Amino acid sequence: MSCYYILYILCIALFYFSNYYFLFVIFYLFSYF
Repeated sequence: MSCYYILYILCIALFYFSNYYFLFVIFYLFSYF
């Protein structure tokens, strides 16, 4: 579950940057995978 942990950290970093659009893009990409 290392990939999931990395994604979680990335999500937090993006949230800190207030980039909701980018977060949505990552979520969409992860859902596609």
